[in-house]
Amino acid sequence: MSLHIDVRDVTGVLLADGWHEVSTGSLQFDAYEYANTTSEEYSNAEHEPILWSGGGTGFQFVDRDGHLVAGPMSAVLATRRSNPDGLKEASVPEWCGECDSRSSRFVTTGEERRLAPCPRCHPDPEAPFRQ
Repeated sequence: MSLHIDVRDVTGVLLADGWHEVSTGSLQFDAYEYANTTSEEYSNAEHEPILWSGGGTGFQFVDRDGHLVAGPMSAVLATRRSNPDGLKEASVPEWCGECDSRSSRFVTTGEERRLAPCPRCHPDPEAPFRQ
């Protein structure tokens, strides 16, 4: 199985400082390198004027403020995209308000006290417990 991500559908990129909105269709991946030339000069150069090459894949995109954001692929923590394939969202029971936000509460059985699914939010004892 492959987690195919169409870069044309990516709407956000998570970097170490938080989420960045991506201008439609601007996300690109390619060799990551710094050069002392413009892109046009670089493509017309007789020799490769590279100052530093990361030796790997990098990314770049235009953010909502029109800034070009670029870096090594290892800096991308996650991507957010529109849902063109109609993937189904996981159904989560509505929170009852009487347990914590993870839909769990302490349940006491005899002398044992343990964290368990909230019986109101998860009336089915076989329902998956969200940590």
